[in-house]
Amino acid sequence: LWQRRWRLLGLPLIALGLALAPTARLPDALISASGHLVAVRTEAGVLQATAERPSAFELTRWLEHDGDARTGREAFKGQAFHCDGLGCMAGVKGLRLVISRHAAGLADDCKRADILILNRPRPSWCTHPRLTLDRPAILKDGSHAITIDASGTITVASVGALRGARPWSVRPAERQRPRLSERAGPTNRPVQRTTALPETATPPTTGRLAQFAAPAGLVAHFASPGPPAAEDDFASDADFDQ
Repeated sequence: LWQRRWRLLGLPLIALGLALAPTARLPDALISASGHLVAVRTEAGVLQATAERPSAFELTRWLEHDGDARTGREAFKGQAFHCDGLGCMAGVKGLRLVISRHAAGLADDCKRADILILNRPRPSWCTHPRLTLDRPAILKDGSHAITIDASGTITVASVGALRGARPWSVRPAERQRPRLSERAGPTNRPVQRTTALPETATPPTTGRLAQFAAPAGLVAHFASPGPPAAEDDFASDADFDQ
């Protein structure tokens, strides 16, 4: 196949691909599927990252896709993010991206953020950010890529939106395990509930329950007495003899 001359027809296509590669639109911010890893593109055109739980593996994959030869550890060393105990903030093409990680700073983060990333559901009163990605949205659609054009228009792409609904893509709400009472089926035993022993029951004398059972004599001592014996209204023959 590769020994024929018509293979040379592919060279113009290869050259065209190489020429268009630098003009490809790269995302300005990336959020991982867990929401813990966030990367923004600096003015130098490279990604800088911060993570609540640092993981260089996923960041390294982003850098490879970006054509960046740096390692994930090197991308964590940038100064794009300003962080404190409540979260992080970074500037992206004139917009303010805020990562809110603590409820104590949520009110301020909602007021100052243009793009807000939350590790909890978004409160109904948090309406100022132009784009909010809270934890339910991230868990539902996976990794997100944010692109900002020259006019400030924000475009969001996610793995879930590109993948679509698939039989194997189960939403987080559907992954919850059923309750114990709902799991009884052909291969599951129904839930057995213990009831009080009847008054006529005798304590076990063998098996594991025997060590927790009260002695038989003690049970008999506190057993409900039966009805009193009827008294004979007539005197015995001995009484008449007297």
